[in-house]
Amino acid sequence: MRGRLSALSADSRMELFRHISAEPMTTSDLAVRLGQPAAQISRSLRVLREAGLVVSDRQGKLVYHRIDTATVLRMGPDLLATLTR
Repeated sequence: MRGRLSALSADSRMELFRHISAEPMTTSDLAVRLGQPAAQISRSLRVLREAGLVVSDRQGKLVYHRIDTATVLRMGPDLLATLTR
Protein backbone atom coordinates (compact mmCIF):
# COMPACT_ATOMS: atom_id res chain seq x y z
CA MET A 1 0.00 0.00 0.00
CA ARG A 2 2.80 2.43 0.88
CA GLY A 3 4.44 1.93 -2.54
CA ARG A 4 1.16 2.60 -4.30
CA LEU A 5 0.50 5.75 -2.34
CA SER A 6 4.08 6.87 -2.89
CA ALA A 7 3.63 6.43 -6.65
CA LEU A 8 0.66 8.78 -6.49
CA SER A 9 2.40 11.37 -4.30
CA ALA A 10 3.66 13.44 -7.25
CA ASP A 11 1.07 15.88 -8.59
CA SER A 12 2.00 15.06 -12.19
CA ARG A 13 1.44 11.32 -11.68
CA MET A 14 -1.84 11.97 -9.89
CA GLU A 15 -3.02 14.12 -12.81
CA LEU A 16 -1.97 11.43 -15.29
CA PHE A 17 -3.81 8.82 -13.19
CA ARG A 18 -6.98 10.90 -13.27
CA HIS A 19 -6.88 11.09 -17.05
CA ILE A 20 -6.50 7.35 -17.55
CA SER A 21 -9.17 6.62 -14.95
CA ALA A 22 -11.68 8.13 -17.38
CA GLU A 23 -10.47 6.21 -20.45
CA PRO A 24 -7.46 4.23 -21.67
CA MET A 25 -4.96 6.51 -23.39
CA THR A 26 -1.66 6.27 -25.25
CA THR A 27 1.54 7.95 -24.08
CA SER A 28 1.28 10.41 -26.98
CA ASP A 29 -2.32 11.30 -26.11
CA LEU A 30 -1.35 11.88 -22.50
CA ALA A 31 1.64 14.03 -23.49
CA VAL A 32 -0.58 16.28 -25.61
CA ARG A 33 -3.34 16.49 -23.03
CA LEU A 34 -0.98 17.21 -20.13
CA GLY A 35 1.47 19.39 -22.06
CA GLN A 36 4.46 17.30 -21.01
CA PRO A 37 7.16 15.54 -23.05
CA ALA A 38 6.35 11.94 -23.95
CA ALA A 39 9.53 10.81 -22.16
CA GLN A 40 8.27 12.30 -18.88
CA ILE A 41 4.87 10.66 -19.33
CA SER A 42 6.59 7.35 -20.02
CA ARG A 43 8.65 7.62 -16.81
CA SER A 44 5.54 8.46 -14.79
CA LEU A 45 3.64 5.55 -16.30
CA ARG A 46 6.51 3.23 -15.41
CA VAL A 47 6.34 4.30 -11.76
CA LEU A 48 2.57 3.75 -11.69
CA ARG A 49 2.89 0.41 -13.50
CA GLU A 50 5.59 -0.82 -11.10
CA ALA A 51 3.31 0.11 -8.20
CA GLY A 52 0.59 -2.06 -9.75
CA LEU A 53 -1.76 0.86 -10.42
CA VAL A 54 -1.58 0.93 -14.22
CA VAL A 55 -1.89 -1.76 -16.87
CA SER A 56 -0.62 -1.27 -20.42
CA ASP A 57 -2.19 -3.11 -23.37
CA ARG A 58 -0.75 -3.21 -26.87
CA GLN A 59 -3.27 -2.82 -29.69
CA GLY A 60 -1.37 -3.04 -32.94
CA LYS A 61 1.29 -0.32 -32.95
CA LEU A 62 -0.26 1.57 -30.03
CA VAL A 63 -0.01 0.91 -26.31
CA TYR A 64 -2.99 1.99 -24.22
CA HIS A 65 -2.62 2.64 -20.51
CA ARG A 66 -5.45 2.26 -18.03
CA ILE A 67 -5.81 2.02 -14.28
CA ASP A 68 -5.82 -1.45 -12.76
CA THR A 69 -9.28 -1.12 -11.29
CA ALA A 70 -9.09 -4.34 -9.27
CA THR A 71 -5.92 -3.19 -7.50
CA VAL A 72 -7.30 0.28 -6.83
CA LEU A 73 -10.57 -1.15 -5.53
CA ARG A 74 -8.65 -3.31 -3.09
CA MET A 75 -7.20 -0.07 -1.71
CA GLY A 76 -10.70 0.96 -0.70
CA PRO A 77 -13.71 2.68 -2.23
CA ASP A 78 -13.03 5.97 -0.44
CA LEU A 79 -9.52 6.11 -1.84
CA LEU A 80 -10.84 5.38 -5.34
CA ALA A 81 -13.33 8.22 -5.04
CA THR A 82 -10.56 10.60 -3.93
CA LEU A 83 -8.21 9.57 -6.73
CA THR A 84 -10.77 9.95 -9.52
CA ARG A 85 -12.20 13.35 -8.51
